[in-house]
Amino acid sequence: MQRLTIYFGLLYLCLIALSWPAHLQSGDNQKSIATAEAIVNEGTLLIDDKYQAKVGSRPHVDIEGKTYSRFGIGLAIIYIPVAFVLKLLSSLGATDTIRHVLFSAIPVAFGITNCGFVYLAAKELGGNRAKATIIAFISSVYTLSFRYTVHDHSEIIQACFFMGALMLLLKQRQVFQLPAFCLLSATVLIKDYNIAIVGLYGLFAIYLAHQRKYAFKRSFANMGAPVAIAVAIILILNYVRYGGILTSGYGNEVFGFSIDYFKRDYWKLLFSFEMGVFTFNPILLISVVGLIIGLKNRNYAMLLILCSFGFLWLLSAFFYAPKGAWSLGPRYIVPILPLLSLGLVFLNFKKRSVTIALIVLLTPAAILSPIYVLQKTQEYDVIRFNLAEDAPALPAQINGLSKILRLKVTGHHQIYPASAFTRNDSTEVYNLEGFETYQFVNTWYSHLATRQKLPIRLPLLCLHLALFMLAYISVIIALIRFPSIESPSSQRPEPQ
Repeated sequence: MQRLTIYFGLLYLCLIALSWPAHLQSGDNQKSIATAEAIVNEGTLLIDDKYQAKVGSRPHVDIEGKTYSRFGIGLAIIYIPVAFVLKLLSSLGATDTIRHVLFSAIPVAFGITNCGFVYLAAKELGGNRAKATIIAFISSVYTLSFRYTVHDHSEIIQACFFMGALMLLLKQRQVFQLPAFCLLSATVLIKDYNIAIVGLYGLFAIYLAHQRKYAFKRSFANMGAPVAIAVAIILILNYVRYGGILTSGYGNEVFGFSIDYFKRDYWKLLFSFEMGVFTFNPILLISVVGLIIGLKNRNYAMLLILCSFGFLWLLSAFFYAPKGAWSLGPRYIVPILPLLSLGLVFLNFKKRSVTIALIVLLTPAAILSPIYVLQKTQEYDVIRFNLAEDAPALPAQINGLSKILRLKVTGHHQIYPASAFTRNDSTEVYNLEGFETYQFVNTWYSHLATRQKLPIRLPLLCLHLALFMLAYISVIIALIRFPSIESPSSQRPEPQ
């Protein structure tokens, strides 16, 4: 079992090493980076002209003309150490490329940590080392978690904090409550609405405190103090930046919720090729079945996961932009995907029906994973929303990204015939030559080959795809040929 853990751990690291673009892509994220650099270099939260030039679009401006990032301070705090390093390197002539590389490595670090947390949480829930390894690998490679690990968004960072907090709470010691709620409070600093999920964790922690006979005063202090500090920081920053503790940098977007949006998007957010969470992450269909089975002996933990997912699903469905601007799939729901994957712990991998279901769902997931990481999402959105005359006539996101990759394989680069996306015999073309990072695939070796004219793109791309194929075959073999996956775990059962 130890060899299995080492093998899949190294395979995961190899896939990340090749999948990482080493390039900043999220405009939202770059505003948080600019805030961190302003704090380190200028001692202020203000983003002046030289930082605005780095984010590509003007951040929120309040009534006095002062410019701030409208996003939570949590990401900026995480980026401050990197900003310090870059300040030191600037005296040595650090380039903008180094800046991109260092900042874009942070989600990767959290993705690797999240994979470890999934492994540990699966063991706490009763899985042995082999089963926990397979679940951590499937969750980290065959869901959108992998895409958001190798691209610079905050979703995998939030996912890491959620999973780490759950793993700590599952341990049967009161001392782990405080670090768990410190992690949860960090998610609130990143996104205010995470306070609702922290509340669900609080109910779960109270239940565990009762079951394990913890001292309630100490438990409430462990839970309440970090959350109170996070909320206080948010309120103080709102007052300093915008003149009111309840004034948000999001402005009128807080009014962008409606029952009409819910009626339009509630089903699309579950099953659609544009933003369906189970369409983009098919392996989670059987994982949800596992969560329901797990209600029998881990009822409160499973309710925590299901309710957290339900909250993010409802929040997205009621919002006017349910998937989150020009994002890949249902971005707002991504932080909860690793938690959903824990349902696999409660499935018996020895059962033929379970093995067949896993393989059937793993196959499309294995095809989707390289599509997610090799293609820059915005490229297809630029075609649909900026260049196409009739955006609704074009295919949904998964199909559109697949068509772009197919066109690139056949020799089309940045100039695509419109007829390739629709059934119409149009002579129109979509010209994307103005976007340097849209060339070829979206990985560090492809970008390096473009800039330095090095003959490395094709060999490394072949190796990259071979590793994806090896990963798929390895999981299939492990599911079929490793009886140790279902051997008894040494974990103690949770008292009910």
